[in-house]
Amino acid sequence: MRIEDRRVNRTRRALRQALVDLLATSAYESISVHDIARRADVGRSTFYAHYVDKADLLVESLRELGDLVALDRTEPLGFARPLLEHVDAVRPMFGALLGRGGPTVVQDTFAEMIREVLRTTWGAGIGREDATVHFVAAGFVAIARWWVLERPDLGLDEVHAHFLALAAPLLRR
Repeated sequence: MRIEDRRVNRTRRALRQALVDLLATSAYESISVHDIARRADVGRSTFYAHYVDKADLLVESLRELGDLVALDRTEPLGFARPLLEHVDAVRPMFGALLGRGGPTVVQDTFAEMIREVLRTTWGAGIGREDATVHFVAAGFVAIARWWVLERPDLGLDEVHAHFLALAAPLLRR
Protein backbone atom coordinates (compact mmCIF):
# COMPACT_ATOMS: atom_id res chain seq x y z
CA MET A 1 0.00 0.00 0.00
CA ARG A 2 2.80 2.42 0.87
CA ILE A 3 4.49 1.82 -2.51
CA GLU A 4 1.23 2.70 -4.24
CA ASP A 5 1.03 5.94 -2.28
CA ARG A 6 4.55 6.84 -3.39
CA ARG A 7 3.68 6.10 -6.99
CA VAL A 8 0.53 8.19 -6.79
CA ASN A 9 2.43 11.05 -5.20
CA ARG A 10 5.22 10.79 -7.76
CA THR A 11 2.76 10.79 -10.65
CA ARG A 12 0.81 13.75 -9.27
CA ARG A 13 4.06 15.67 -8.72
CA ALA A 14 5.16 14.90 -12.27
CA LEU A 15 1.83 16.13 -13.65
CA ARG A 16 1.97 19.34 -11.59
CA GLN A 17 5.55 19.98 -12.68
CA ALA A 18 4.64 19.31 -16.31
CA LEU A 19 1.89 21.93 -16.11
CA VAL A 20 4.25 24.47 -14.51
CA ASP A 21 6.91 23.77 -17.17
CA LEU A 22 4.39 24.20 -19.98
CA LEU A 23 3.01 27.41 -18.48
CA ALA A 24 6.49 28.91 -18.65
CA THR A 25 6.33 28.79 -22.45
CA SER A 26 2.65 28.50 -23.42
CA ALA A 27 -0.66 30.13 -22.62
CA TYR A 28 -2.91 28.06 -20.36
CA GLU A 29 -5.71 27.82 -22.92
CA SER A 30 -3.34 26.37 -25.52
CA ILE A 31 -2.12 23.56 -23.24
CA SER A 32 -3.95 20.27 -23.63
CA VAL A 33 -4.23 17.29 -21.31
CA HIS A 34 -2.27 15.39 -23.94
CA ASP A 35 0.56 17.97 -23.69
CA ILE A 36 0.65 17.68 -19.90
CA ALA A 37 0.61 13.87 -19.92
CA ARG A 38 3.33 13.70 -22.58
CA ARG A 39 5.52 16.16 -20.64
CA ALA A 40 5.03 14.13 -17.43
CA ASP A 41 5.76 10.92 -19.35
CA VAL A 42 2.44 9.31 -18.46
CA GLY A 43 -0.56 8.28 -20.51
CA ARG A 44 -3.74 10.32 -20.80
CA SER A 45 -5.63 7.61 -18.92
CA THR A 46 -3.17 8.05 -16.05
CA PHE A 47 -3.83 11.79 -16.09
CA TYR A 48 -7.59 11.16 -15.87
CA ALA A 49 -7.08 8.64 -13.06
CA HIS A 50 -5.79 11.56 -10.97
CA TYR A 51 -7.57 14.66 -12.28
CA VAL A 52 -10.89 15.50 -13.88
CA ASP A 53 -9.33 17.99 -16.30
CA LYS A 54 -6.47 20.47 -16.56
CA ALA A 55 -8.35 23.01 -14.40
CA ASP A 56 -8.51 20.42 -11.61
CA LEU A 57 -4.73 19.95 -11.89
CA LEU A 58 -4.21 23.72 -11.89
CA VAL A 59 -6.32 24.21 -8.75
CA GLU A 60 -4.38 21.49 -6.91
CA SER A 61 -1.11 23.09 -7.98
CA LEU A 62 -2.28 26.45 -6.66
CA ARG A 63 -3.42 24.93 -3.38
CA GLU A 64 0.21 24.06 -2.68
CA LEU A 65 0.71 27.79 -2.19
CA GLY A 66 -1.41 27.44 0.92
CA ASP A 67 1.73 26.43 2.80
CA LEU A 68 3.32 29.74 1.82
CA VAL A 69 0.42 31.94 2.83
CA ALA A 70 0.13 30.12 6.12
CA LEU A 71 3.74 30.72 7.15
CA ASP A 72 3.15 33.68 9.47
CA ARG A 73 -0.12 33.59 11.33
CA THR A 74 1.11 35.92 14.05
CA GLU A 75 0.75 39.05 11.93
CA PRO A 76 -2.64 39.94 10.49
CA LEU A 77 -1.11 40.50 7.04
CA GLY A 78 1.86 38.18 7.51
CA PHE A 79 0.91 36.09 4.49
CA ALA A 80 1.71 38.93 2.10
CA ARG A 81 5.51 38.96 2.02
CA PRO A 82 6.08 35.19 1.60
CA LEU A 83 3.43 35.06 -1.09
CA LEU A 84 4.87 38.07 -2.93
CA GLU A 85 8.29 36.42 -2.77
CA HIS A 86 6.80 33.35 -4.42
CA VAL A 87 5.05 35.43 -7.07
CA ASP A 88 8.37 37.12 -7.80
CA ALA A 89 10.15 33.76 -8.09
CA VAL A 90 7.63 32.41 -10.61
CA ARG A 91 6.80 35.69 -12.30
CA PRO A 92 6.54 34.35 -15.89
CA MET A 93 4.09 31.66 -14.81
CA PHE A 94 2.00 34.13 -12.81
CA GLY A 95 2.02 36.52 -15.73
CA ALA A 96 0.62 33.79 -17.96
CA LEU A 97 -1.99 32.75 -15.41
CA LEU A 98 -3.09 36.20 -14.25
CA GLY A 99 -2.93 37.94 -17.61
CA ARG A 100 -5.61 38.33 -20.22
CA GLY A 101 -6.92 34.98 -21.26
CA GLY A 102 -5.77 33.37 -18.02
CA PRO A 103 -8.36 31.18 -16.35
CA THR A 104 -10.48 32.91 -13.70
CA VAL A 105 -10.09 29.77 -11.59
CA VAL A 106 -6.54 30.96 -10.83
CA GLN A 107 -7.61 34.29 -9.37
CA ASP A 108 -10.55 32.67 -7.55
CA THR A 109 -8.38 29.93 -6.02
CA PHE A 110 -5.64 32.40 -5.13
CA ALA A 111 -8.13 34.69 -3.37
CA GLU A 112 -9.84 31.78 -1.58
CA MET A 113 -6.51 30.58 -0.13
CA ILE A 114 -5.88 34.05 1.25
CA ARG A 115 -9.42 34.27 2.66
CA GLU A 116 -8.89 30.95 4.49
CA VAL A 117 -5.64 32.21 6.01
CA LEU A 118 -7.20 35.53 7.02
CA ARG A 119 -10.16 33.85 8.70
CA THR A 120 -7.77 31.62 10.66
CA THR A 121 -5.31 34.39 11.49
CA TRP A 122 -7.89 36.98 12.44
CA GLY A 123 -10.04 34.42 14.23
CA ALA A 124 -13.70 34.49 14.90
CA GLY A 125 -15.20 37.14 17.06
CA ILE A 126 -12.59 39.87 16.69
CA GLY A 127 -14.87 42.10 14.67
CA ARG A 128 -13.66 41.23 11.18
CA GLU A 129 -16.54 41.13 8.78
CA ASP A 130 -16.52 38.67 5.96
CA ALA A 131 -16.61 41.59 3.50
CA THR A 132 -13.27 42.79 4.88
CA VAL A 133 -11.75 39.35 4.42
CA HIS A 134 -12.95 39.27 0.80
CA PHE A 135 -11.73 42.81 0.17
CA VAL A 136 -8.22 42.18 1.52
CA ALA A 137 -7.89 38.90 -0.41
CA ALA A 138 -9.13 40.47 -3.66
CA GLY A 139 -6.86 43.45 -3.07
CA PHE A 140 -3.85 41.23 -2.68
CA VAL A 141 -4.63 39.39 -5.91
CA ALA A 142 -5.10 42.74 -7.66
CA ILE A 143 -1.78 44.09 -6.35
CA ALA A 144 0.07 40.91 -7.40
CA ARG A 145 -1.51 41.07 -10.85
CA TRP A 146 -0.74 44.81 -11.21
CA TRP A 147 2.87 44.20 -10.19
CA VAL A 148 3.51 41.29 -12.55
CA LEU A 149 1.66 42.68 -15.56
CA GLU A 150 1.92 46.46 -15.29
CA ARG A 151 4.74 47.42 -12.92
CA PRO A 152 7.43 44.74 -13.13
CA ASP A 153 9.98 47.50 -12.51
CA LEU A 154 8.93 47.76 -8.85
CA GLY A 155 10.87 45.82 -6.26
CA LEU A 156 9.38 43.35 -3.83
CA ASP A 157 9.75 45.76 -0.89
CA GLU A 158 7.86 48.49 -2.75
CA VAL A 159 4.98 46.21 -3.69
CA HIS A 160 4.77 44.84 -0.16
CA ALA A 161 4.71 48.39 1.21
CA HIS A 162 1.93 49.34 -1.25
CA PHE A 163 -0.18 46.39 -0.15
CA LEU A 164 0.35 47.11 3.56
CA ALA A 165 -0.47 50.79 3.09
CA LEU A 166 -3.76 49.86 1.44
CA ALA A 167 -4.77 46.94 3.65
CA ALA A 168 -3.52 47.91 7.12
CA PRO A 169 -6.10 50.69 7.67
CA LEU A 170 -8.83 48.07 7.36
CA LEU A 171 -7.45 46.39 10.49
CA ARG A 172 -7.85 49.52 12.57
CA ARG A 173 -11.61 49.70 12.05
